[in-house]
Amino acid sequence: MQHLGREAKAAAGAAIRAACEAKGWGPSRMARELGIAEGRGPQGLGRQAVRRWMTGGQAPVYWRPWIEKLLHLNLAPYLDAPGPATVVEDCAGEATADVCAAPPGAPPDLGDATNRRDALKTAALAAAATAADITSPTAALAYTRRLESTAIGSGTLDHLEGQLERLTARYAATPAREAWRIAGGVRAEVAQLMEGRHTLVQGRELARLAGMLSVVLGWLAHDMGAATAAEAWCRDGYAHGLQAEVPEVCAWADDARATICLYDDRPGQALAAAERGAAHAPAGSRAAARLAGQLSRTSAAAGRPDAFAAAHRTALRHVEQLPAHGAGLFGADAVRLRSFDASSYLALDQPGRALKAAEDAICQYRSVPYHQQSPTRMAIAQLDAAEAHAALGQIDAALALGKDALGCQRMVAAITSRTARLLHRLHPHRHRHPQIQEFARTTATLLPAP
Repeated sequence: MQHLGREAKAAAGAAIRAACEAKGWGPSRMARELGIAEGRGPQGLGRQAVRRWMTGGQAPVYWRPWIEKLLHLNLAPYLDAPGPATVVEDCAGEATADVCAAPPGAPPDLGDATNRRDALKTAALAAAATAADITSPTAALAYTRRLESTAIGSGTLDHLEGQLERLTARYAATPAREAWRIAGGVRAEVAQLMEGRHTLVQGRELARLAGMLSVVLGWLAHDMGAATAAEAWCRDGYAHGLQAEVPEVCAWADDARATICLYDDRPGQALAAAERGAAHAPAGSRAAARLAGQLSRTSAAAGRPDAFAAAHRTALRHVEQLPAHGAGLFGADAVRLRSFDASSYLALDQPGRALKAAEDAICQYRSVPYHQQSPTRMAIAQLDAAEAHAALGQIDAALALGKDALGCQRMVAAITSRTARLLHRLHPHRHRHPQIQEFARTTATLLPAP
């Protein structure tokens, strides 16, 4: 027979396999039925021959009429197209034609090998549908089987969801590098599953998980001082949220990005991220509450007092509906939102109000059982209070709170950044207060460069 191209044989095999699956036939049953139809009896054809046809290893010629009759299938688009040929033998010892040309109606340029295979498989299913007996359910069943085909086990998605929940629940108590290793491994696993065979519903769930894991990685990169990488992970999380059609993923991505830009001294971009995130956040969600707080503090940082006042009123309405304390990376609670007020009032040059907000936050954090506290949030509240004391000329109180903050057991880049800001506030007083220089030296030994 003439030697068919690999893509054409694969397409013919895909059509045969789909039609067999629609009937519930495997290679053994197909071989039996063909043997009976041809007259040799149920043992007249070996199942290995059928398996070679189904996998595209060989194209049927002698057996083709009985295949087409039994499966209501037209193989002409694959086996009869003109093209270069050489002579080989099929399993019945007959000379047959096997060509490399694409099936009629296929686009002239199918791109790379993967694209050609996908296009030919699609063409095979289309040929099965159009050539089938109108009373036969073969094509419809083949389409349904293809739609429901998946390589993902029944418990896989639940397992991945559990890993995400554990990462976020233990975020404050886990060293950033350790959490990075775990989150990166889970994110890679999800990416691998997305490349494999899955249903459309599973694909959207994988995209949601990928998006949330990328947001986690964005926060971790931020904690380790890699602002550019952190923002890239947030953009990836946002993109996956769009593909998954889950707006809350987009909202959480922009919540993280707002903080990253704010600490990277880009208040305008921080505000833009908070505004976009708030537009995505579902009403009444934790993300909506968090982004209300982000809108108020980024408006203040961007030097927009009127926008801050309006956003702050909205944030206070959320505070009234929230629990006093919350846990987890994606939590929303009253003290977290009220703690945003300290940095907002510092940006608006209102140190008295900033001090009151920071002290309230510190008291609230101390009221939580130790094992439930967030050391990072406590340290930042202490540094906000210290900066407010420095702005009010209360240097000893500022230094005491600054030293308390440096005792944080989960040292992250946000603490480095806030400490640098405190030192900037203290700098004009360094000649009258020699202990400022001592504090600066201590800071240099404990913290990495911001």
